[in-house]
Amino acid sequence: MNDLEKTIAVIGAGVSGLSAACLLSRAGFRVRIFEKSRGVSGRAASRTREGCRYDHGANYFTVEETEVHHWIFEELSSEGLVEIDGAILPFDSSGTVGVPDETRDGRAKYSYRDGISTLGKKMRERFDLDIVHGERITGLGKRPGHAGWILMGEKGRRYGEYGAVLVSTPLAQAIPMLEASDFDEKLQTDLRDSFDGVRYYSQYSVVLNFSEQQHLPKNAYALINEDRAHAVAWISNEGFKTGHVPAGESLYVVQMSPHWSSEREGWERTEIAEQVLRQVSVLFDNDLPRPGWSDVQWWKFAHPQPGGKIYPPETATGSGLYFAGDAFVGKGRVAGALKSGFEVAREIISRSGP
Repeated sequence: MNDLEKTIAVIGAGVSGLSAACLLSRAGFRVRIFEKSRGVSGRAASRTREGCRYDHGANYFTVEETEVHHWIFEELSSEGLVEIDGAILPFDSSGTVGVPDETRDGRAKYSYRDGISTLGKKMRERFDLDIVHGERITGLGKRPGHAGWILMGEKGRRYGEYGAVLVSTPLAQAIPMLEASDFDEKLQTDLRDSFDGVRYYSQYSVVLNFSEQQHLPKNAYALINEDRAHAVAWISNEGFKTGHVPAGESLYVVQMSPHWSSEREGWERTEIAEQVLRQVSVLFDNDLPRPGWSDVQWWKFAHPQPGGKIYPPETATGSGLYFAGDAFVGKGRVAGALKSGFEVAREIISRSGP
């Protein structure tokens, strides 16, 4: 394997990109990650405000998969890992709360004392990953007569050459970048054909903090709308996570339905928070007090819409262009994103030869 083949660019520092970068670094590749934001872990996101730490994207992860369990408990330090007690209960369009579903609620649920984004930070630190923050990659290309990939940054800067590129951003976000790229026309056509029809749900995630104790019905950790006919898709009590909420306070993370959210895209955050408070009060059949504060996050690409599994074309992998992320798993799950990264890293390693 020559020096160029040992260089890998990863676009996106979400969970799948980071897990792939970890395995590639361990295998001796020189990996550089490009991330448009200042943080890591993508939609496994956490924030801190007024003494509270909360997970406002993915709310927890599971470890029933053997490889994921090994990664969380053995490859990475389990320091700060917290198991979430409490049930996840279904509710329907009328707000009627049901009983736990053992196939979902019987699995152990985890986050970290410092938030779920700690997962990405642990991977970065464990493998000393090289991450360029604040750089959005707008296109890819190859110079005439050169085998390596060049990355074009938003500010006109170019990076490269790289033997392979792994795109781990949400696929709906990656497609415009690929369309603006300069490489083989056959590969462009194959990518369009393979990724045609990929769609993502958008979603508002709203945080409500209360200065006194509040409880979900039946003192559940979370409620989930199973018939997908309610404005509220998910609500959880962040106080079930050790170290997240000060004593005497309560904090709810409310994720609204894609339909409700898309109808209100671009609205003022204060109005979104007001409407969400009203929806939650109706759901509980109880007038909640005014929150001490609220936070609103708009997820443009919250998770892929259900559909058949997506496969990159062979012409892409044969050219050193790879993909990972939830679109290739079919669901927006942290454990699935980890596995997606592992799988593509092994493919890159196997294709590189001895």
